[in-house]
Amino acid sequence: MDQVNVCAAFASGVVSAAIGDDGSLWVWGKSKRGQLGLGNQVTEAVVPSRVEALSGEKIIKVRFKA
Repeated sequence: MDQVNVCAAFASGVVSAAIGDDGSLWVWGKSKRGQLGLGNQVTEAVVPSRVEALSGEKIIKVRFKA
């Protein structure tokens, strides 16, 4: 399992996210239509999961859209 230090965290009603000090994005919560960014087939993540689609990008902020 990857280990990173969290430098920022965000939450909405059912989805939470954290940004690692390496710029990685981690998400957990429930999703009906792929909102987690882990693929359309993933409807729930009970532990933080890295958004691999953004691997190589340095994430600095997360904004949840209602």
